[in-house]
Amino acid sequence: MDDRGDFLVGMLLGGIIGFAAGVLFAPASGQETRESIVKKGKELAGDIRERKDEVTEAVRGKTREIFTRLRERLPMTKEVCDALDQVERESPGVG
Repeated sequence: MDDRGDFLVGMLLGGIIGFAAGVLFAPASGQETRESIVKKGKELAGDIRERKDEVTEAVRGKTREIFTRLRERLPMTKEVCDALDQVERESPGVG
């Protein structure tokens, strides 16, 4: 995982721990606490969806980049294989 990913994971874990500590030590009624948990849960779900979208787009971008590089190099690879095949046909005792 890269530094940005490590940071986001740390931030997410810190938020969860902070939220849990806040719920445990807050002087609120059970109903208020439940409402707070639901609200924070929805916020967290939204944050996770947003991060998932960011990661998905980053993966798509990298995948496109890799395929573009492969397409650029594929003709060169085919030429090398064709040349090796030609050498093998001309020199049956080699290889």
